[in-house]
Amino acid sequence: MLCQSLLQNKFLRFLFLRNCRFEDQGAIAIADLLASNSTIFELEIFNCGIAEKGGDAIKEALKNNFTIGKLSIGDNKLKQESIEQI
Repeated sequence: MLCQSLLQNKFLRFLFLRNCRFEDQGAIAIADLLASNSTIFELEIFNCGIAEKGGDAIKEALKNNFTIGKLSIGDNKLKQESIEQI
């Protein structure tokens, strides 16, 4: 619900969701947000229980979103190789 409400926000620059246990479902919602948002500069999704499915969604969203300047995605359930690809 949070990501849906943020879809219309064109002023949001920083999104800090550290230690929020939203897991893959939340990561997919964030990926949808990133696909249509060109204002978020810093995204912190550290220690949120994100596994490969959610990580893949974030990775795909970032292929077309060039405004993210700082991303914190560590301490999730992702393999090191996936983190490096993101």
